[in-house]
Amino acid sequence: MASPSTTCRCPGGCCRRPDPTRACNETPFGLSLSGSAPVSASQAPPSILTIWAPARISAWRQDGTNSTNPLAWPLAIASCTDVADVMTAVDAFVNNTGILAPDNKQVVFRSNRDGLNQLYVAETGRPDAPARRLVTAPERVGPFSMTPDGRNVIYGLDKGADENWSFWRVGLDGSDPTELTPGEVLNRDYPLSPTQVSDRIFYSARKKEEAITTVFSLAIAGGEQPKSIYRSEQPGYLADVRADGKTLLFIRTPTINESYLDVVDVATGKVRTLYPTGGKANIEDAKITPDGRRILVSTDAGA
Repeated sequence: MASPSTTCRCPGGCCRRPDPTRACNETPFGLSLSGSAPVSASQAPPSILTIWAPARISAWRQDGTNSTNPLAWPLAIASCTDVADVMTAVDAFVNNTGILAPDNKQVVFRSNRDGLNQLYVAETGRPDAPARRLVTAPERVGPFSMTPDGRNVIYGLDKGADENWSFWRVGLDGSDPTELTPGEVLNRDYPLSPTQVSDRIFYSARKKEEAITTVFSLAIAGGEQPKSIYRSEQPGYLADVRADGKTLLFIRTPTINESYLDVVDVATGKVRTLYPTGGKANIEDAKITPDGRRILVSTDAGA
């Protein structure tokens, strides 16, 4: 820790930066009043500064220089804060999107604890036990689901954060990771696995530069081309699949404030608009009940 009698130029010698010759108002991070663009320290309130901490903060820790990674987030801290503590806070990881296995003994979740979002498996009966990394992928993991028999996990990987997700399959034991969509490059949505169909997934996808969206089914065994079920000339996404895999719910979104819930017959590809029957509404989500008899719709009803 630097002291006021040596090189630290902070009032009270409170700094523990790799470069203690910088005063608090000379931090190598950009300073900002809030979520706005960085400003100089002289413009900031005397007690609170906002540090834009680069996402790759470990690079700054190692060589004492600012990261060039454009991804950043604001951290409100007191002036003359111990930057080591800020680094500790930034290094915290996030777990999200947990899916229970059918036997309720394991949970698959996504975490960025090793940097990129990856898949991990934990035992529900041993909350203190370390989680097991399911796959070691060179890219981040995006949307994922588990097959209803609990044997496989279907997950998406993109390249360089381009959001063109390609689906992969891996056993719940981590065995045999296999790419299922190595062909056409598409922006694919969440892979849905209906509870009574363990051998196929359903998903919507499109080219990023196009509005046209197509709904596909795909064999999880691999070795087959995706089967096109329904094509919408307007933007939209697959919201749900009935348990038997025979009916789809597709939310069509021609504008940001206008949505339509379409019901698609998988066998014929025929579609009918279920809601709204008149006027406009913004639909947030829609789900088919487990018995397949009702559809639940979350909407603002045009508000």
